[in-house]
Amino acid sequence: MAEIPSLRFRIMMAIIMGLAIIFFVIHFLNKGVILTTAPLANISVHALPDQSRIVLNDGSSIEYEKSTWEAERNILLVGEAYVQVKKRSTLHIQTANGNIEALDGTRFNVRAWGDQLYVECYEGTIKVSNQQRVATLNSNQSIHVVKDQMEKQTISHQKPLWSTGNSRFYQENINQVFAELERQYAVIVNAPAMNEIFNGTFRHDDLETALKVICTPMQLKYKIDRTGRVITIEE
Repeated sequence: MAEIPSLRFRIMMAIIMGLAIIFFVIHFLNKGVILTTAPLANISVHALPDQSRIVLNDGSSIEYEKSTWEAERNILLVGEAYVQVKKRSTLHIQTANGNIEALDGTRFNVRAWGDQLYVECYEGTIKVSNQQRVATLNSNQSIHVVKDQMEKQTISHQKPLWSTGNSRFYQENINQVFAELERQYAVIVNAPAMNEIFNGTFRHDDLETALKVICTPMQLKYKIDRTGRVITIEE
């Protein structure tokens, strides 16, 4: 008879554990972290809980906490994204190099690769900040943030150039340019570490032309292997 209470106990514990696991899974799915990543050579469109819209450039990702969305509206961005904020909504974009606060109805692009932050505002007003400074951007303005330096510019385009098949660089390290080439063409670039700065644009539909645009002004040589997927850069 002593076996019966032990068996019942084990059955009850199994039921309790099963219910606990089910509760945990449901809780995690409903209130967990949302992570979205755009594959290489592709973009990804994501609708936020408030129906604001984010278009991720190749290899970029966003992360946010679903359970605290209504109270905080914080998004962690790695890479580059075109953001369209719905009317009567507010978003906070956090990157490794600075933060962006966007009010309702704004449209803007954020590029945060390497140690730089580049932001373009197409509609509305946004605030860009890092640990040292805060700047306000209005429509048709951009800002380039490198450490404690912020440089504003005037722009004329109404959407990010990468959405039209172009990658544009402003005073960026050449290694970051090759990293972007890898993301846009899904290739591997073997290049020595260099300190050269690149200004320019390359298109996303012709690898050979893109390499010439990057390498020729820098007096670099390149080789594409037989597969067309591995590129070697030589000084």
